Amino acid sequence: LLWETMILPIIRGNKLDGYVLGTKLCPPEFLPRTTPGSTVKIPNPEYEEWLSNDQLLLGWLYSTMSSDIASQLMQKATSKELWDGAKELSGAQTRSRIVYYKAELQKTKKGGMKMEEYLTTMKAIADNLAMAGNPIPLPDLIVQILSGLDAEYTPIVTLLTDKISVSWIELQTNLLTYESRLEQLHTYQTDGIQANHASAHFATSSTTNRPFTSTNGRGQNRYYNGRGARGRSRGRGGRSSVSSSSSFCSRRIVSASCHLFYKSTTLFHNLGMCPQIMKCRYNWSYIKF
Repeated sequence: LLWETMILPIIRGNKLDGYVLGTKLCPPEFLPRTTPGSTVKIPNPEYEEWLSNDQLLLGWLYSTMSSDIASQLMQKATSKELWDGAKELSGAQTRSRIVYYKAELQKTKKGGMKMEEYLTTMKAIADNLAMAGNPIPLPDLIVQILSGLDAEYTPIVTLLTDKISVSWIELQTNLLTYESRLEQLHTYQTDGIQANHASAHFATSSTTNRPFTSTNGRGQNRYYNGRGARGRSRGRGGRSSVSSSSSFCSRRIVSASCHLFYKSTTLFHNLGMCPQIMKCRYNWSYIKF
């Protein structure tokens, strides 16, 4: 079909379309001439002109075909025979292409593709269907594109589906903008989580060298953890005050960590995503923004 679409305008421009479409029939090769007592045949000049034009057109049509196609259409005597044979051959191939491209349109999903690549792929499939003589209406193409998006695109899918009509440019603009927004949100989340881990690591490291103190009325014992140790003792018994390494974090660390994460996720307005805040949410006196 694509070959026919490209070739036919050129043939018409040269006023030769009647040869391939069958409207300019082949005239008789000879004309009768009657003489007294006999009838003879003489060459028909119109036939010679027709044959010359037809053979030139036949050779030109062969030159426009690939060797694989031309080899299947050998032994065609006229341009119309070649034209009809090419249409019949392309018809069988076209039907198989239509089935193939329809299946591709159904199974193609965005997945890991960028939005621009996904839209280009779907548009190319639709264009191939159109060239095969089976164009898909734009609303149907848009529905197929939206159905191939992931769940995170549900808000924009709902918005576009509710519209009465959507142009191709409008579809591209909305989907590309939404993808860009999602990428920004993912970046904010990633930065917040990294800051969270860094703060938690610092809090854990700072507790490894915390002192253990024991005091009573008569004396005091002090020990330090770490690579080395030093101590001082007087008396015995009494009460102890322990700053354990299992403590979650100091007030200052919690405040800094949660504040940093809150800033990086302002767009979400979801403080519950911060692990430190989840642990401290019932003791807000520890968190000072």
